[in-house]
Amino acid sequence: MYCAFVDEVGDRGYPSTNPKLPYFCLICCLVEEGAYKQQVIPEIRTLKRDSRIPEHHWLHRVDVRTAKGPFAALRGKGQLDEFVRQMSSLVTTLPIKLFGSVVDKETLHASYKQNTLPAGLRNDPLHLSLTFLVERLVLSMRQGSQDPVQITCESRGRSEDEREQTLFDRLLRYGTEYYTGWEFEQVLKRRLCFVAKRGPKAASPEPGLEIADWVGLPFVNAMRGDTSSAEWIGYKSLIWVGRDPEAPGQTGLKTFPQDTHRELLGISIRTRY
Repeated sequence: MYCAFVDEVGDRGYPSTNPKLPYFCLICCLVEEGAYKQQVIPEIRTLKRDSRIPEHHWLHRVDVRTAKGPFAALRGKGQLDEFVRQMSSLVTTLPIKLFGSVVDKETLHASYKQNTLPAGLRNDPLHLSLTFLVERLVLSMRQGSQDPVQITCESRGRSEDEREQTLFDRLLRYGTEYYTGWEFEQVLKRRLCFVAKRGPKAASPEPGLEIADWVGLPFVNAMRGDTSSAEWIGYKSLIWVGRDPEAPGQTGLKTFPQDTHRELLGISIRTRY
């Protein structure tokens, strides 16, 4: 079995609560279950322990940058930058594949108002991003091991979790323009697994979700034009690429509405999707 850990960058609503972040992005870390238990989990925990970060505290990139609370040990001269470098470097050595679906909410909303959205797409950043992500996960498994995939997401509260499960159920039932619901069901476990990071129901840290959270910012920065950072260059090598990268849906990164994902990955455009 494979484990797919999914985290979000940006908020699901429109307009964005942060005007500087007009995107909604789903980032996914895909890893074989055995490799996850034997390598990913131990190595992330070792780095936290060596950096004097309590293992029971979640690695949130935005919290790490403040060097407060459980990350106070990183306040020393150069320690924060060194931890960021070590964590980013470690991620590039792990046996994982990355996927990302980024939706420009301003353009999505404008397309909806002008009634120019392609058939079957809704004015819902979460629905659109989840659709793109699921299609690419399924194609990657069909071209590879064909093992089942369990998707794990950060819990956003009961109502939001139920909405996400409902959208996922709809994909499995009705499929998309490119895949039938039956094809999805051959690969994906029916129930999403939700893990709380904060609050009274907070679970123990899940390294797969910590990685998805960690790589999210460089993905969004690349959308903003920052494609020269060492982090982005390292993570780009982890993004899944199919057998025919120029064909529709054959890369693990999808941006809406432009073909920016092909430009970011250095892939020529043969057909639009």
